[in-house]
Amino acid sequence: MRSSYIFVYGTLRAKVKESQHTLIKQYTQYVGIGFVYGSLYNISWYPGVVLDKKSKKRVYGEIYRIKRAFYYKLIRQLDNYEECSSKFPKPHEYQRVITNAYLKRRKIRVWIYQYNLDTKGLHLIESGDFGKEK
Repeated sequence: MRSSYIFVYGTLRAKVKESQHTLIKQYTQYVGIGFVYGSLYNISWYPGVVLDKKSKKRVYGEIYRIKRAFYYKLIRQLDNYEECSSKFPKPHEYQRVITNAYLKRRKIRVWIYQYNLDTKGLHLIESGDFGKEK
């Protein structure tokens, strides 16, 4: 399964502290601000999302279309950044998955890096927006 879009909600966003947005900026085209259903946790200086299609909680972030010529290059770089490529020992902290993101009245299938470890004891970001927390 593959998607030509990516949803970023933390340090890959354009205007957050500790931003690593340059990884996204050079290989994508901005689509807009959207949301996914789930919960957002403060892991450390960065967040993690746990998706839940049945939840009414929203996690906000930016949606980008991946430029076709750079698709595999970007995915490899992001998997390494999120430490979920085969180079890293398991269990991985994040897992790249496809989910639905919502932009106005439009539903878009997107890649997202979902937090893959136990959230017990982690601070829930009530607003669902890491950009507002920093």
